[in-house]
Amino acid sequence: MSTAFSLRNAMEETAALGKPRWRQVLDMLRLALPPNRLSPLEYYSFRLFDDAAHPWPDKRRFLGRRSKIYRHLRHRDWYALAEDKLLFQAVMEGLGFPVPRLLAVYARDGRRHGGVPGFTDKARLAQFLRLGMPYPCFGKPVQGVYGQGAMLAEAYEPDGDSLRLAGGGRVPVAACVEGLLDVAGRGYLFQEVLPLPEDYGPWCGAHLPCFRIDLLLDRSGPRLQFVKLMLPADGNIVCNFRGGSLGNLIALMDPGSGRLEPAISAYDWRGTCTVDRHPQGSLSMTGQVPPGWAAVRELAMGMAPHFPGLRQQSWDIAYTGRGPVALELNLGGDSLYFGQFLAGRGVLDEALLTLAASLPFT
Repeated sequence: MSTAFSLRNAMEETAALGKPRWRQVLDMLRLALPPNRLSPLEYYSFRLFDDAAHPWPDKRRFLGRRSKIYRHLRHRDWYALAEDKLLFQAVMEGLGFPVPRLLAVYARDGRRHGGVPGFTDKARLAQFLRLGMPYPCFGKPVQGVYGQGAMLAEAYEPDGDSLRLAGGGRVPVAACVEGLLDVAGRGYLFQEVLPLPEDYGPWCGAHLPCFRIDLLLDRSGPRLQFVKLMLPADGNIVCNFRGGSLGNLIALMDPGSGRLEPAISAYDWRGTCTVDRHPQGSLSMTGQVPPGWAAVRELAMGMAPHFPGLRQQSWDIAYTGRGPVALELNLGGDSLYFGQFLAGRGVLDEALLTLAASLPFT
């Protein structure tokens, strides 16, 4: 599907469905105001031009990426826990929550993590990759988004002085260390490769399933907003959706029952492309409850109260051969946008407005 958006085309197509342009413009102007702050793309992506599906009170529940509500729900002093993966690793280990085992750290500024091997120059890191790394290993930038810069090395091959990558590719060690994505000089992490869960074979073959859990930490405790199951496609080492550009699947789940909606393979502002099963799976997923969902939910609800400066949280939790493992904590603006898009419902209710107004965050 094409993700290109043209405001003129969107208005013309919507007018052809029966809603005059002037009414579309009036809607967009009103919803561009606080607290919604919706952009034209969000207005059409959420299909808010459909008055039968979304009467005005329903439209007012949708929250745009530009809304200042997000700032009221997140204290800037807590941002680093979501944006710095080395700090996140240390905090989660200290709290006793399951995270992937850290194997090595590369950081030019000398950052360390306990007794884990640490390197400040690439020559020594390269020697460790040859002689000391316990393979397989998964690498990712300390600061990064959307799975960019990640790698999965299965073994070191002395013949050719190369790393064998997942999928069969090879890269010379020297080229690997020179090409590491080190955003803003924050560094690069090497972690263990998590074991696959046996009960997901019919779901997605030999791929690691991951849950994205969006929740609100209000006065009474954590409350689920959206839950999505993310399944990598064959050959991918990350489960990020990226609009369907990687071939990965994402499926919305009912937060109460855990049952899955049809999986999404691609989308644009006009709608979605859905599938019933993973290309490497044999199971029809729609309406099913993913294995391990209860344990994943329990972990997310247990972690959330430990981060009170982030009242809106988006967690990535892998379900592995040893149960749920927390991968990352995200700030959640993009995730909430996509959750509203998939579910066709907004998150802006009185409880959220009241909570945001009561917090001193700016």
